[in-house]
Amino acid sequence: MLAPRRLASIGVVSALLLAPMTSASASPGVRFASAAASAPAPSAPVLLFRESFENGLGASDATTVGGYTGADGETYGSDPYWAETSECNGIVLSAQSTDAQAGAVGCVGPASVLRELAEAIGSMNGSPDATANHAVTAFSADDDSPANAVEFKTLTPLSIPVTSRFLVFGANVAAWQCGASAEPELRFYLADGSTEIPTNDAAQDPCTLPSAAPWSGSAQFTTATVRSDRAVLFTGQNIGIVMRNEQTSYFGDDHAFDDLQVWDATPRLTMTFDKSNGTVGAPVNLVFTVTNTSDLAAKDGWRFSDRLPSGIVVAGSPSTGCGTGTTLSAAKGATTLSVTKGQLAAGVASCTITVPVKAVRAGTFTNGPTQMTRVGLDAPGRSTYQADPSSPVLSTTAKHRVDLPVKGRGTTKRIAVRDHVKLSNFLPGGTARGLASLYGPVTRVSASTCDSARLVATVRFRPHNGRLTTPPVSVSRPGHYTWVVRTTSDDRNRAVSDRCGLPAESLVAHRPTYHAPVVNTGFDGIPAGRAGRHEARKMPVGRVRVPALGISAPVLAVHRHSGQMLIPADVHKTGWLRDSAATGDRIGTVVIAGHVSDRRDRPGSLKGLRRARTGQIITAVTPTGRRMTYRITAIASQSRTKRLPQPLFSTSGAPRLVLITCTGRVTYPNGHFHYTRNLIVVAKPV
Repeated sequence: MLAPRRLASIGVVSALLLAPMTSASASPGVRFASAAASAPAPSAPVLLFRESFENGLGASDATTVGGYTGADGETYGSDPYWAETSECNGIVLSAQSTDAQAGAVGCVGPASVLRELAEAIGSMNGSPDATANHAVTAFSADDDSPANAVEFKTLTPLSIPVTSRFLVFGANVAAWQCGASAEPELRFYLADGSTEIPTNDAAQDPCTLPSAAPWSGSAQFTTATVRSDRAVLFTGQNIGIVMRNEQTSYFGDDHAFDDLQVWDATPRLTMTFDKSNGTVGAPVNLVFTVTNTSDLAAKDGWRFSDRLPSGIVVAGSPSTGCGTGTTLSAAKGATTLSVTKGQLAAGVASCTITVPVKAVRAGTFTNGPTQMTRVGLDAPGRSTYQADPSSPVLSTTAKHRVDLPVKGRGTTKRIAVRDHVKLSNFLPGGTARGLASLYGPVTRVSASTCDSARLVATVRFRPHNGRLTTPPVSVSRPGHYTWVVRTTSDDRNRAVSDRCGLPAESLVAHRPTYHAPVVNTGFDGIPAGRAGRHEARKMPVGRVRVPALGISAPVLAVHRHSGQMLIPADVHKTGWLRDSAATGDRIGTVVIAGHVSDRRDRPGSLKGLRRARTGQIITAVTPTGRRMTYRITAIASQSRTKRLPQPLFSTSGAPRLVLITCTGRVTYPNGHFHYTRNLIVVAKPV
C-alpha cells in the first residue's frame, strides 16, 4: 500500500482519486459515485490528505497510534481507553505482523483477528499486497468503553489549504462478527481547534452501511467505506480529524480502520453573460452557475458577491434555482450583487442564478474573479460583454408655410420658426447634444441646400425620448428653408441626423397672400391728388431698366387702396407693389407698374414697353446697389375691364418680375385718348 501523502495544491487531482473509477487496479482510497449523465459535468473532489498508516513501517512492522508519525510529521492520539494496547486498541499492524511483533507493542492474544482485519481492508482498498496493508485496530478485549470516547484524533493540525472550502471525509473500516449485540458506531468530525464539526448526522455502523460487503477471505469480516453524508464548509485556518465511537459495549465492537482521507469538494462557480454583445440599455443576463463535485453531496452556506464592471448595473429582478433558502440581493440600478445562504441539494449536479443587467454606456466590460468575494466556491473565469451605443430614431416635422409680415416700405419683418422633433431609442444621462440647423432661403430646396453659405442659424436642445420643439430661429427673407436636426454621439448613443432637403423638414417663408388688385395705369382710374399725396411721402426703392427699350425709371414702393394698386402720378416713376415680392427675393412675383404717358401724351416711364420682345433683358437695381437681371419670357395683354390673373401676384411661387402698363390706345376726334388694355411683360431671373 502507498505511503501517507498530502497534496500541496488543490488544483492537482490526486492519482489516488477513485471516483468515478471502478477498476480493480485503481489506487486505494475512498470511492465517489459518478454524476448523472444529464447533469452538467461535475469534476471529482480533490484529495487533500490521506493517511494510510504506512509511513516508516516495513511490511510486517507493528506500532501504536501514539508511536506512529505521518509523512509530513503528523502525530495522532486517542482517549485513554482506545489507547490501551493491552486491550489491543490503538495497534498499527498488518497481516504479516507476527504475534511477537504485536506483543511487543502490548497486544497479546487476538493478534490473528487483528491481522485479518488489516488484510480485509487491504483487499477492499486495492493494495497490491493486501497482507502488507497496515490498519489501526480497536478490539476492546474485555472492558466496555466510555460513551462517545475519542478513538482517533490528530494531535497537530494538518498542513492543507482548507479555509472557505467544502470538505468531505472518508475512511475504510473492517468489522468482525457483524450481527453481534454491539457493533461499532463511528462518527467522524473535522476539528477547527477545539471545535468539532460533525461530517455525519449520526454515527455510522460499518456493518449496515450500503457499502458493507463480506470479505472474500472470511465471511466473519465485513468491509465498508465510512463517508461524510454532507460536505462541511470549513472556514477555519487549521484542520484536524476526530473519530468518536458511540458504542459502549465491548462485545462485538471489534474493528479496524484505515485510509483516512479529506477531500476538497468545493463547488465550481462559473459566470457568463448570455450574450457576447448587445446595445447600451438593452438587458443581458449575467448567469452564475454553481456546479457540484461528483460526490453530489449537499453544499449549503456558500456565498459570493460581485462588484459589477463600471458601466454595468442591475436591470431587473434576479432569479435562482439554487434552493429556496438561497438569498439574493441585487436591486435594480445597483452596481453590486450578493448571494448568501447558498444551497446545493444532495444529488443536484448544478444550479443557476440569473441576474438581468445592462450597460449604461458603450464599451467592453469584463467580469471576473478580481471583482468578486467568495466563500465555499472555486473562482470563476472571466466573461466579456460588448455593449454598442444605442441607435436613436429621429423623425422631424416643420411648419410648412409661414407668413412674413410686411413693413411700411415693403420690407419684411422677422418671424420665429421652430422645428418639431420626435426621438426614440435615445438613452439619457450622457453628454449627447441636440442641434437644429436652418438653411435658406433658396428658390427650391435640394440636397445641396445645406452648406455653410446658406446657414441661417444653429440652435441647441437637450435630446430626450418623445416629442420636443427646438428653440426658435428668426427669418426675415422670403424663400424656401430646410431644417437639419441631429444629435451628437456619446458613450451611450450613436450620432443620428436627418438628411438635407427632406420634404417634412422644408418650409416656405413668404409675404402674405393678397388678392389680385386692379392695376389701372390710366389717369382716369385714380385721382391725381390722392396719388400725388401718396408718392410725396415716398423715396425711391430702386430702379428698373430695359436697355433694349430705352427704359430706365425710378421705383417707388406703393400699396393697395380700395382693391387698386396705387400708381405714382409722376409718369416718369414706376410703382412697386410692396405686397408683392421684392427684387432679390428667392420666391414670389415682383410687381412693377407704370404709365405710358401723361395726359398731354408726353412719354411716361414705360412708354417703350410696347416694343418688348421675349429674350430681352430687364435689370432691377435695389437701393443698396444690388442688381438683379431678368430675361423676358412672356408678353400678354388683356382688357382693362378684367381683373388681372391671381397667379401674377403669387408671393410663394417661382421668382419672376412682372411689368404692367397700358396698351390699346384709342384716340377720339377731339384729340383725347385712352387705353383699353393692360400690357403684361413677364421675366424670369437669369
